[in-house]
Parts: sequence; C-alpha cells; structure tokens
Amino acid sequence: MSKNIILVTTDFTEQANNALKHALSLKNKINGRIVLLHIISSESEIEKAYKKIQSIIDDTEKNYGVKVSNIIREGNIFDDIGKVASELGAKVVIMGTHGVKGMQHIFGSKALKVISMSKVPFISITKAPESSNFGRMVIPFNLEKNPKELLKLTIDVARAFDSEIHVLGFGDKSYEYNKNLSLIRSNLNSNNITFFIEEKKNSSNLDIDVLDYSKKIKADLISISNLQENVFNLFGGFEQNIIANKNGIPVMVVNNNSFGIK
Repeated sequence: MSKNIILVTTDFTEQANNALKHALSLKNKINGRIVLLHIISSESEIEKAYKKIQSIIDDTEKNYGVKVSNIIREGNIFDDIGKVASELGAKVVIMGTHGVKGMQHIFGSKALKVISMSKVPFISITKAPESSNFGRMVIPFNLEKNPKELLKLTIDVARAFDSEIHVLGFGDKSYEYNKNLSLIRSNLNSNNITFFIEEKKNSSNLDIDVLDYSKKIKADLISISNLQENVFNLFGGFEQNIIANKNGIPVMVVNNNSFGIK
C-alpha cells in the first residue's frame, strides 16, 4: 500500500467535496492514498459524523473505484489538522476553503496559523478541479533574496506533479537579482524542468500581480512559501488574498520545514 498519504479535511460542505475531487485527480501522480479527516468537538458527534463520512467513502468507491480511509478526531481544526498530518506522515493536506468570508468566519487568522505551524504542505481548494493535474504552476520569487530553499521546493513539486514552472520574479535587477535569477535558471535546467520566467519590478500590489499573471497563463496551481527570507509579508493580506482568489486557482502554502514531496 502506498505510504504517500493525501490527507483531505472534510466538513461535509461542497468545498470539502471539491478538495476530495482534487485528491482523486492527483493520487496517481504521487502513487497516493487518500485519508479523509473530520474533526469533532465532542464524543456526542461521533455517530453522526461516522455516518456522513461513510457515505462519502461509499460514494467514492462506487463512482471512482477508489478506496478511501478516514479518521474522526475529537479536538479543533486549528490544532489537530496539522497534528494528524504529522502523525500520518502525510505528503500533502488538501483543504477546502470558502473564499474570504467563509475563511474568516470558519477559520479566521488561525487558518493561516494552522498552515504556518504545519510540517506538511497545504493545498487550499475552492472549486472542483478543471484539470486532472497541476500541470502549470506559478511560483513567485523575490529575486533580491537567496532562493535556495524555495527553489528546492519548486523542483520537488514539479517532479511530483509533472509540472511546468512559471517563475514570476520580483526585484530591481541588482547584482543579487541577476545572480539569483541565474541560479534559478541553472537549477531548473539541470533538473530537466520545463520553465518560463516573467520578470517584474517590485510593486505594492504583489498579490494582484501574482493573480493576474496566474489567470493569464491559466495556472493550475499557485505555490507560495512561508520563508521569512524569501517571500513577502507573510501570512497577512498577501497570503489571504492569494488563497481566496476569485478565480478559484488552487494555492499551495509550504513552510520551510515542509520540503520533500516525493
């Protein structure tokens, strides 16, 4: 049995069902095994939750021919999603979100804290998948900073999902900018990654720039990273605006302790 666990959080909403559909699309790419996770607040909810999650499992096997396992955990979504992911050694967590309003109401700022404290990459989903793969991925780089760790992530993800990489580079073409851009080109070439580079000056609307570019190239995934040296204003407006993007592009958020997708 595959040890490449794809953990899908479910609250039995349409967005959670969309997250499961993405997991089903991706499982063969990483030889994955899907585990559904539902968090309850008390033991009195177990029976009701089990019936709902079992219904999803039955429908998934009937409609897709895929067996899905499950975990029902008493606790709270802010603390226990990351804990379960680490306990399982999951490769990725796929989580349905509800756009800005829903995310603020259900998750609030703690949703981003859940991601930032996790050792497992999170993919945030709002819509059903439009393709069966993350074939076209956008990754923004601050080219004034050393891209070493984020570059490693980029290559790992591209290999896992057989993606082409669209590098969106920000900076003012300093010596460091040119050196880091050369490093990115060299590493992607040496790893046989198909890639494209779009260069932009620094701006005060990074989220808009990233989302506009992602829409233009019809990206399947935007990948942003919680690396203090390499990314922008972390886990604030930039991240929330990217995650809740109105085009429904999936967003992967990875921390500096989350590398190693195989």
